[in-house]
Amino acid sequence: MNAVDFHSDIAKAFGDRYQRSSDFQERFAVWRSLLDTYIQPGSNVLDAGCGTGIFSHYLSSRGCTVLGIDGSAEMIRLCRQQANPGATFRVSLLPLADQLANEQFDAILSSSVLEYVPDLVTTLASFTTSLRSGGYLIVSLPNRYSVYRILERIGFHLTGRPPYLQHVLHYGTARSVADQLTAKHYHLITSQTFGGTNSIARLLRTCLPATYADTLFVAVFQKK
Repeated sequence: MNAVDFHSDIAKAFGDRYQRSSDFQERFAVWRSLLDTYIQPGSNVLDAGCGTGIFSHYLSSRGCTVLGIDGSAEMIRLCRQQANPGATFRVSLLPLADQLANEQFDAILSSSVLEYVPDLVTTLASFTTSLRSGGYLIVSLPNRYSVYRILERIGFHLTGRPPYLQHVLHYGTARSVADQLTAKHYHLITSQTFGGTNSIARLLRTCLPATYADTLFVAVFQKK
């Protein structure tokens, strides 16, 4: 089973987490603030790894034209269940396929997807090709410095749980993503960590800086 098959099997439960999970509610709040700040109504947006479409539908409700792509046909099926004329969806893997690389977007977002792609450098390069000059790239990944993530990996090696971890290939920081994007193409505008609502992360937040306590980071880059 690969990462696409794994997430296809949990597609409905994954989407439901935005209503039931404090971690996912925090994620949506963090992302909504960034989307409101950097993506203006009328923008042409690519949601790369859209899952069940929560960010695609949100941006469409704000007057953006959104293309959501995901490797999982089941995720895309769930996206299409919500009638929304401003958002269209298609099954597509990362890096961007040639037909997508020829399109130009005002913004590209990728939430908690890049950790699963086999070739991160090529994927980021395909984003650069498809993003207009002055456009924004907003991405999140598991936080490399997170103590929780370190403990999680130790637990996985001992027990095989949580099962999703077998598919995670990349951890990073805003700086490491900036280095892969290269300074000649982008400015790093802002970054922040989040993902500290589970019990262990809450405890870590009482004694550690967010850099080491939070499980995820998100970064905003502007193409030159």
